[in-house]
Amino acid sequence: MLAKPIMSVGESLKGIIDAKNNLTSLQQKLLLFSILFFDSGIGLRYHQGIFSWIDLLLGGKIPSDLIWMMQGAEMLIAAFLLVKIIFSELSGWKKILGISLSPLLVLIFIGITFELLLAGLDNDARMFFNISSILTSSLVWGATYLAIAVGLTLTYRVQRYGNFAQAEFFIIGAYIALTLQWSDRFFEGVSAPRDGIVNWNLILFAGLIAFFVTGLIGVVIDRLVYYRFRLKNASPQTMMIASLGVAMILRAMVYLRFTAASELFTPDPDWRLTSQKFEVPSRLMRFRLGERGDSIWDWEYQKTEEGFTIGAPDLNPIFEWDAVVNDYGFVYYKAALVLVVFSSVILLYLLMKKTRLGRRMRAVADNPDLAASSGINIESIQRYSAFLSAGLSGFGGAFFAASVRINPEVGLSILLPAFAVIVLGTIGSIPGAIIGSFCVGLVRSLSEPVLVGSGNSLGRANWSGFSEVMPFIFLIVILMLMPKGLGDAFESWNVDRLRKKAESEREPNPKIFVALAFLPTGAFGLHNFYKENTSRAENQLIITIMGIFLWLLAGWAFDASIVGVGSEFLINNWSYSIGINIGIMNSVPWLMALVWLSAIFEGSYLLIGKSEDPFEKVLDSFERLLEPIHEANLLISDTIDLAISSINRATGQFFDRIKSVISKSIIVLREKLKTDSTNFLIDKLDSTRQRWYKFAPYGRESPNGSYLIFALLMLLTFSITASLESSSSFTKAMQIGRILLLFSIYSLWSFSLNIHTGLTGMVNFGVIFFVGIGAVIVSLLTTPISVEMNGVMIDVGGYGWHPIPAIILALLVSAAIGWVIAYPTAELRTDYFAIVTVSLGELLRITLIAEPMLRAGTNTTAIGISRYTLPMKGWWESGPSESVGSMLGLANNGAPSDAPYVLLLGFTALITTIVCWWLLEIIFSSPWSRILRAIKEDEEVAQHHGHNVIRNKAASLALGAAIAALGGIFWAWMNTTIHPDNLSPARTTFIIWAAFIVGGKGSNRGMMVGAMVLVVTEFTFNALITARGNAESSLHFLIAYIDSAFRWLMLDSPLSLLWSDEALTHAFPKFLDDPLSVTAQLAYLKLALIGLVIIASLLLAEKGLVPEVPSRPDDPEGVEA
Repeated sequence: MLAKPIMSVGESLKGIIDAKNNLTSLQQKLLLFSILFFDSGIGLRYHQGIFSWIDLLLGGKIPSDLIWMMQGAEMLIAAFLLVKIIFSELSGWKKILGISLSPLLVLIFIGITFELLLAGLDNDARMFFNISSILTSSLVWGATYLAIAVGLTLTYRVQRYGNFAQAEFFIIGAYIALTLQWSDRFFEGVSAPRDGIVNWNLILFAGLIAFFVTGLIGVVIDRLVYYRFRLKNASPQTMMIASLGVAMILRAMVYLRFTAASELFTPDPDWRLTSQKFEVPSRLMRFRLGERGDSIWDWEYQKTEEGFTIGAPDLNPIFEWDAVVNDYGFVYYKAALVLVVFSSVILLYLLMKKTRLGRRMRAVADNPDLAASSGINIESIQRYSAFLSAGLSGFGGAFFAASVRINPEVGLSILLPAFAVIVLGTIGSIPGAIIGSFCVGLVRSLSEPVLVGSGNSLGRANWSGFSEVMPFIFLIVILMLMPKGLGDAFESWNVDRLRKKAESEREPNPKIFVALAFLPTGAFGLHNFYKENTSRAENQLIITIMGIFLWLLAGWAFDASIVGVGSEFLINNWSYSIGINIGIMNSVPWLMALVWLSAIFEGSYLLIGKSEDPFEKVLDSFERLLEPIHEANLLISDTIDLAISSINRATGQFFDRIKSVISKSIIVLREKLKTDSTNFLIDKLDSTRQRWYKFAPYGRESPNGSYLIFALLMLLTFSITASLESSSSFTKAMQIGRILLLFSIYSLWSFSLNIHTGLTGMVNFGVIFFVGIGAVIVSLLTTPISVEMNGVMIDVGGYGWHPIPAIILALLVSAAIGWVIAYPTAELRTDYFAIVTVSLGELLRITLIAEPMLRAGTNTTAIGISRYTLPMKGWWESGPSESVGSMLGLANNGAPSDAPYVLLLGFTALITTIVCWWLLEIIFSSPWSRILRAIKEDEEVAQHHGHNVIRNKAASLALGAAIAALGGIFWAWMNTTIHPDNLSPARTTFIIWAAFIVGGKGSNRGMMVGAMVLVVTEFTFNALITARGNAESSLHFLIAYIDSAFRWLMLDSPLSLLWSDEALTHAFPKFLDDPLSVTAQLAYLKLALIGLVIIASLLLAEKGLVPEVPSRPDDPEGVEA
């Protein structure tokens, strides 16, 4: 009876599959778009569709907010699928038009999403867009991101690696400005009463000093760190990871000197007067989405049979244009930030394009070997690059400190959007960085009114926080559509345009050339652009535009220096000097007139029938005059480089001689000390060494050697940690439990990173993303629905799940997300993938702040998750805790004590880690691991051998994501609360990278050793913190020595001459009365130590303490002998 219906269903499915296969690729994509669009549309508006039906099948257990969120995401996926169709299926002018309109298309779909959602909820949202506010805010955010992005771009272009320390140069520049503000020379003027006259001396001086000092710091770091990696021909990925260590050290140094307090740079008392602003005319756009009342289309409320009727007029239109609005005040200190950052980047672009140094830098960037063979000193160019990239970021940081309060953590929050800027504009492209910075700033500025308006209507007042991650979302979307960024698309278009122009035989019209030269357009070089004399046209355009800019700037600088209207002010030295400067600047128009006259001369020359270049002979003569200067400059530069090389060579020879003398002395001493006993000892050592080589012929890279060094290092590190002091046996048991728990957590995270990076070659800087998914899902689901408070049951926003199903769901969701991420990111290059993954981690952190559905455990709107169920805690405390405590003889304050719960959790985590390790060892020795290693070495070759690269990457990401989520679950149980600050990459992902590097990439045993090294560091510094206040502690002498050394460095060393007492007071308020209050914050010292360990490990033992054991064929008999 059932056979026919089953056959009928099977035939129907087969018919659907056949019909799908008969469709073209475009038709399949359009079909999928239609399904997504209409399903999400009816879901948002009428609460129907796939997700609503799934909720109906589950008995309404899915939160309604989660349903409309998924339906909204479905609508946006449909939008991006449509944009993808435009990018991939259209061609010619249709594609150009589609790409140009794609941002507007996405905005329309976002509007449709909110319109349907709010109408379905019988709600509305009002959004206000102040045009001037959005544009100026875009410029300010763009300048802020560009200050770091320009350094990243230059480093990428010349040295080919992503510099995570770039944000620290930005912050160092900001603190240099603050140090100058507090200096004895400037502090009196800064703290004086307002006099109505704005003094620009300090901010200009601070910017220049920040530029040179941070530039020199960049050169020193390049010489000490990156130069050594270049000598080893290190890969860009290795140098990028080394920059992570440099960033940790620099951030720790800034923290130690200036602490975490927020400071504001105020270069003049009159700097922040309300009158110090530009009055910018503005217009206001008002949008109202959702339910807007009675309208001609509102047939549902009119109750007509025809479907619509002409009813009452719509009193609340969807869009209004408010032409009457107050002018927007663009304050001077923000305008100064925009001005100096964009100007400095443009000057850098001109330097790269128009100067000899720039040509050398571009030559090194394009082909270092060819540049070296042409006589270019590569290392000299590298130093110039390091100086400029660090200096420009420091220069921007000085002006940034005058606009907002800063602390050492601010740089990291700007670094990630800066990476979005350079990826968006294509890595290494300065014009792309300029355009990308404005685009990212515009996205952030536009998103704020949308998020505020919609968030208030949907009961999510904190949605404005999502504006911080909008650059990341924009970046991810762009990379999904254009894996090489906007700049690459523009370059491809430009190449095609130039090729078509070269193929055409169009000759310039002399009459048009003469007309353009005689008109004012000649001053802008348009006649030479028309004639395709691009170089001279650019020079004329640059001179004219810079002249206009300087002329306007001079007039504004004078007006901005005098605060007040209708009052008389004394003319002091500053106003006198600015008057002189204006007199000089007023000569600029004559320079522009000279450019125009040169254009007229070119046109006149052609008008009288001469086709040759009128300036060719003049320029040749000028070049001949400048040739001796160029030669002298080259001679001086070569002499300096030769002197430096000679010094380095002499130093190396000196140390080589010392090594030779020491070696010969040892040999002579060894011969003199030879006796029967020493010969016996030497023979014994030789035989031991031979037995060791037989036991482990490849040392640590042999199976036996790897296991032996692993066991020794684990024993050593655990012994160090377990031997730390404790006040009682109970606290010792807690300490051991936390050691085991933290070791297991770090090991699981490192396993995940090792699968992604060590085995598959995907550089993942977003480990915390998968960790956070596991932690958030389990903690949220296992939080009780309600708890008793003062005898009353209070709803705390949980779901009351048992931990076991919550764990299973968390692992499945994390693995599914890892699998899905692989497909859109498959075409991304390594550094792009790293930036996307770290962006996902930041997205999760901000979501935890902004989304109320991710809050549970309290009856308030407090951010975070707490009071979730801890596994087996009730069972443990009901009996086993007491018996285990009695068996171990635990006592606290002299009284018997139960065993702490953390001991059970620690051993549970340890067993889980061992099981994962055993399973991963099986996987790492399987054929699948060889496929992943092949993908890591060369994706094209692996694909040529028939391996599905994307699917294997997806499986690798899914496996690693599940293991990271498992570690995140134990992490949540250890912390007992989930807070957004816990998800900071500086406190999680970057630390795990230290374990990955120190332990040995590709080796799971190495991951465990690296994790144990982190645990040793963590608990040792915790013990030092405890010992500071305990004179009886055995570590008290060490912390006392650290504090005294730090105190000497701050107060008595030559370095202390760089800052005044006022500058020290801001960091150590009591130091004048009590110098002993100047102490080192050990948490920041630990950060510096971890950074130092990363750099040292990469330089001295790049393979790690327990490197991967490569697969080797069996040694044929007799070959080894």
